[in-house]
Amino acid sequence: MASGGAVDQNVDESSDSIHDFPCKPCSDDGKNIEGVNFCAECQTYFCQACIVHHNKCFKTHTLYKKSGIKSGKIQYQQQAAGLACDKHPGNPIQMYCGEHDDVCCAVCIAVDHKLCNSTDFIPKLAKEILNGRDRKGAKTSLEEMKEKLHAVKSSKLEQINEVSKEKEDLLLEIGKMKERIIARIEEIEQTSIKQVQDKHKGIVDKIKTDIESIDAKLRAIDDNIRKINEFKGDNEAKLFVVLNKAHEVEVGCGKYLENYGEVEYGKIAFEFSQGIELAISSVESFGITEDCHYAQSYIDSIVSAASLVGEFEVTDCSSCSIIDCCLLENGQFILADTKNNCLERFDKKYNLCDSCAISNLKSLCRVSPNELAVIDGNAVRFIHVGRSMMPTHSFTISSESNEIMSLCPKGSSYVSLTLSRIAFSDEKLYIVAFVKYYLPSKYQYSVVVLVCNIDGSIIRGISTDFEQDINAFSVSLDSSKMFFATPKRGIITLDNNGKVLSEFSEKRLNNVSCVIEGDRGQLIVCDNGSSAIFLVDSDGKTFGELLGTIDGISSPLSITYIKEQKRLIVTGNTRVMKIFQLT
Repeated sequence: MASGGAVDQNVDESSDSIHDFPCKPCSDDGKNIEGVNFCAECQTYFCQACIVHHNKCFKTHTLYKKSGIKSGKIQYQQQAAGLACDKHPGNPIQMYCGEHDDVCCAVCIAVDHKLCNSTDFIPKLAKEILNGRDRKGAKTSLEEMKEKLHAVKSSKLEQINEVSKEKEDLLLEIGKMKERIIARIEEIEQTSIKQVQDKHKGIVDKIKTDIESIDAKLRAIDDNIRKINEFKGDNEAKLFVVLNKAHEVEVGCGKYLENYGEVEYGKIAFEFSQGIELAISSVESFGITEDCHYAQSYIDSIVSAASLVGEFEVTDCSSCSIIDCCLLENGQFILADTKNNCLERFDKKYNLCDSCAISNLKSLCRVSPNELAVIDGNAVRFIHVGRSMMPTHSFTISSESNEIMSLCPKGSSYVSLTLSRIAFSDEKLYIVAFVKYYLPSKYQYSVVVLVCNIDGSIIRGISTDFEQDINAFSVSLDSSKMFFATPKRGIITLDNNGKVLSEFSEKRLNNVSCVIEGDRGQLIVCDNGSSAIFLVDSDGKTFGELLGTIDGISSPLSITYIKEQKRLIVTGNTRVMKIFQLT
């Protein structure tokens, strides 16, 4: 029972002095208020204001006045049982707030729950609170939750292991790429050194040849001086001969000295390729991660560095249609003009050298240093390139061959074959053919790729899911991928088995007429419909316009990349080809 009597009112609640028995709730709130009452059950000191709230909640608690506190008779009692409050460690958990479903101490009630209407003493409510709460069920639920958390933790640890392995694999690949780049740079260095050394040797050899000529002249002069000095007697005829020979030597040496100033041996001129350093300086990493934009930065740097070298006439005809081009090892290149059904050869300075008529020209590729292969109607024809271009032999592919029939559905018949595009890589011809076959009640169409030997024997056929002919075709530099362009699907990349690796389309791609691979794996795309040349990085996501109408591009059909010079040849339905420099 609470002891009767009024509490001491003479408490200076605003005092800054140090109190022997401060009010616990006020101390928790940062206030310096002296405690005037002590609750035996709560084991807590309360000031005049806090005891009012306490008494409303705990009418049965035993209170002691300030005089009992100061007498030293009241001591904190160690709780025999129960848990200490997290917020107030000196106080036991004895209270429950129904509004917050929270167990706490008396100080918490006085400070944090004084406005709550459903607070009470735990021993009084224990049975009621525990009613409906199964200790075994609670333990089982916690154990199940524990197992689930352990499973999630194991999954996270496994993810760490996986991403760590990915990191190690990528670091290994980065190291390999570095080694390949260094090896390639060393190859370039050796080639450059050889170029300089060869040039040096050529100049030095010319100078040494002239020195040898000078030495011969010096020996002749010494010999004639000796003969003059040794001449004795009065034989005028013999003296005449000696002096005449001496004069011949003198005249010959005089002529040499007169022409000496005209002799030019040249210098070791070596024009450094700025493209290598520029390419390296514009690339910040060997690759890209999901959050990086290195590829776009590279595309942007190349796009901003394209400049016109010149424009050159490609034909004397009133019109033309240049749909293909291939480079020769000597720096010359061949254009395929399908409108005039001819091949045209140009030298390194873009001058027309000669031409060769082809009856039904469709596509062109180079198969050796001095041999070309063209699609001539439905045949593959070979052209020898020497002093002139001369057709040699050809082969055709039968639509009834087992390899062709195996590419058609079972039960199909009336197969017809139309050759479309040709490319050469890894000593093999890649021939795109448009296949038409008949199934019950209707005709079907498909595009296939025939991989052939030079003699025309089919090694294998590759099926595609293209149901229409294609606008462009090429093979990657390492022969591992094939690039196609179709009117509806844009640019499609297939592997050597016909599996689709990627598809790329963009609203500015209106009618792709040519797709080739650059020296960094990016695609250079010629679009006839939009009169533009685009770059698509190897990730298939970054895209930029390289050249457009502002650069004089008009309905282009073909592009050719000269890797050594970093130049781009652009041709189309125009008598003028344009040469651009990419730095």
